[in-house]
Amino acid sequence: RTPFLHRELAELAASIPASTHVAGGGKRLLRQVLREVMPDARYARGKIAFRTPTADWLRGPLAPALTEQLESSALYDDGWIDRGAVRRALAEHREGRVDWSRLLWPVLVLGSWMDHFGERPAG
Repeated sequence: RTPFLHRELAELAASIPASTHVAGGGKRLLRQVLREVMPDARYARGKIAFRTPTADWLRGPLAPALTEQLESSALYDDGWIDRGAVRRALAEHREGRVDWSRLLWPVLVLGSWMDHFGERPAG
């Protein structure tokens, strides 16, 4: 993590015995320091997942990329993925009936990778 890459901070961390670093699950020292500089609510709460708005991206700014990919991509042309099934899922996703982002996102990424790095026969 970027804040922990500061040279002086890394040198300080290296000067502390390893047993201190791993005590209490490995974050005891950090939590002790945070108690002194942050309000209780900040360090006491549980982990919060970082969620990307993939579903919104696929309905918005990435929709044209997926539509274009459906028209001409090795992913479909070479028979790796069923074009009709993805079209149906994309239609349901765009209409907001079903959140198919867990299916559509990997398909978009794989198709983009194949189109960029994959070798297609000349023809």
